[in-house]
Parts: sequence; C-alpha cells; structure tokens
Amino acid sequence: METRRARYATPGLPSRKRSCGTPQAEARRACFVVEFQARAHPQMLFRLLEYFARLLQARNRARGRRPAHEIDAGVVNLTGAAPGHLLRFQLDPGSHISLHFGVVERSLARESAAELLQDIAAGKTTRNLLGFVPLMQGGKDGVIIEQWKAVAAGEPSAVRRSDYRNLALVFAELARNKTAWHAGLEGWNEMRSALVDSWKEEGRVEKARELLIALGGRRHGEPDAEAARSIKALTDEDAPGRLAHRVYEVESWAELLAL
Repeated sequence: METRRARYATPGLPSRKRSCGTPQAEARRACFVVEFQARAHPQMLFRLLEYFARLLQARNRARGRRPAHEIDAGVVNLTGAAPGHLLRFQLDPGSHISLHFGVVERSLARESAAELLQDIAAGKTTRNLLGFVPLMQGGKDGVIIEQWKAVAAGEPSAVRRSDYRNLALVFAELARNKTAWHAGLEGWNEMRSALVDSWKEEGRVEKARELLIALGGRRHGEPDAEAARSIKALTDEDAPGRLAHRVYEVESWAELLAL
C-alpha cells in the first residue's frame, strides 16, 4: 500500500495526522480516518464526523486534478467499549431530511490476546502490535505474558524488543494490569530505550522548569515573553535547579537568566 499523511486540526487541540492509502493492486485511492482513544467516549463519533466532512471537502476540491479518494473512518478503543458506532439523525418521523454516519469500531478489550499472539507467531501479522496485548482480552493472564515473551523473543533487534517491552508496560498500566506485567517481564530483555529515555528526560526537565517558574514567580512575578523563551530553552535537567537557588539573590528575571 502506498500511503501519505495529512494534517487536520481539531478546534482547541493540536493538529492530528490522518492516513491516506492507495492499495496498488486494486488501483484504489482511499483515506482512512482513525482515532485511538484511551477510554471509550460517546462523543468520539461527532469528532470523527467532523474529520470525515473535512476530507470530503478536500476530495471535492481535488476532483479534476487526480482520482477522488474513497473515505472510511474508524475508532480504536484502547480500554472499554463505546456505546455504539453509528450516528443517525432525523428531524422528525415524517421528514426526508436525515443523516446516517457509521464507522468501523474495534475495542481491544473484546479482542483475543491469545489469537493475536498466534497470528504474530505464524507471521500473519506484525510484531508491532505486541505492545497492545495487555489491553486485550486475557491480557493479564500469566500464560499470555509467557507467550508474549516467547513471541517477542523472535524479534532479532534488541532495540525493538526493548521498545515492545516498554510499550507493553505502559499499556499494562492503562489496563490496570501493571502488577502482573511488571512481575512477568522483570529481567526480560532489560535495555535502555532511547525513545522512552527521551520521554523521561523531557518530563524531568519540564518539572524542573515548572519549579523554577513557580519559585521565580513569587519573587519576580510572571516571566515575560523573552524570559519564558529562555526558560523553555533550558534542556539540561540541572540548569533550572541551579537558577532556582539564585532566585532571591537577583532583582529580576533578566538578571537571573542573564538576558
């Protein structure tokens, strides 16, 4: 499949990426709008409908320049299950004005972890789905965790094995299976993941920045735009702490940050 990615903004939220694919064998151009949500939310279909409408507009504008896309939509519930996958509106029983919008919905809590592991072991699907196993039906069972380790061990890349492990632990916490998975994966392929380490490092630096702003705010008030940019540029975890110790030794944010 040949794919491209496009951005669609949600009011009040950062822009999100949507995938458009072209299955080459069938010469079919298609866009598939997919939302992943940590917990099923009944309003998700309304947001998908908005994305769907935007893609329809983009398709209509593109007619005449390239073949139109077929557009599909889906939602993946990482935990729980949404009350439905269909929106239907009609002004009144006798009205011909109505709206019908349906999406493909998959709830991982209803998907079999055992079947997924069997498919991965048989080469029918990708190992990249291993991280989702704790969210699936049977995902907290000790037998499943042992099967997971056996399947994941087939990955030749130590870095990827480590990423599968770290993602599984993240999603195990979301599924409230943390205790079982931490115990099951203790000592298994322990390796520092550059991706997860970068998340942790950024989290520590961000907390240090927040502490600096809180302490400095008591002494010097809210930082102005220039000071805020300088604080945001601090990438060393220790730098905000060193500056925090000097908050009461200087007379302004400019002096503290040497602006």
